[in-house]
Amino acid sequence: MNKNNEMTKYLKKNRKLDQKKMISARIRTHVIEAFQNASDEANKNGYSLSLASVIEEALEYSIAEYTEVSGKDFLQVEKDKLDDEWEKLQKENNQLKQENKSLIDKFNHTNDRDYFEGGGREIDEFHNTLTETMKEVVSAIRSINPDAAFTIPSPKTLFESFYESERNKKALAILHPYDFCESYWGSILPLIEWKDSTAKNPSNKEIIAEIDKEQESNKIDINLLDLGEIQNKHDSLVALSTST
Repeated sequence: MNKNNEMTKYLKKNRKLDQKKMISARIRTHVIEAFQNASDEANKNGYSLSLASVIEEALEYSIAEYTEVSGKDFLQVEKDKLDDEWEKLQKENNQLKQENKSLIDKFNHTNDRDYFEGGGREIDEFHNTLTETMKEVVSAIRSINPDAAFTIPSPKTLFESFYESERNKKALAILHPYDFCESYWGSILPLIEWKDSTAKNPSNKEIIAEIDKEQESNKIDINLLDLGEIQNKHDSLVALSTST
């Protein structure tokens, strides 16, 4: 935005100097009526004749006449007062803005503190990560032993259990967000119920090792994909160079 308001055509900066004040004066009837008639005809002919402008200019002229006599510029005195008041008002506005910013910063800080100290982060992670973690555990078990028979609470069941414990303090959650965030997989594994406890079911250590292996494999796949894209770009450049 252009800070030099003198360069703008329509945008004008608010100034204390531009404030108006209503005045009342008794003027001889024939003079005011003549002025009104002249003003109406001026408007019809594309001119503007404003009583307020005439009065303001006349007042300024009369003050200037007295300044020449007395040496004291009353108009400048009032302008200086207005400048001081305007500057004071601007400082107060800036101070209010700073105070408002401080209040907003304090409010945001309080919200952030309540979010972390009140368990908001853990609850969000619980919602965002639980389903994916469950899928990883089940996939690892299937990779180790496709015939393994087991049950595990669904994410919906775990969510409902947690919120019931929030409503009813006597109820215990199957899995609390705090426990889940401390160890994603480690908090899920104790919830597994094997249908045949005597069968050769995967151990917790084997399941976690399989999850680690699958994640490492996914990293390799991503790296190979990136390498493939680079190779494709290289082949395209070679083909373009050959055709040229």
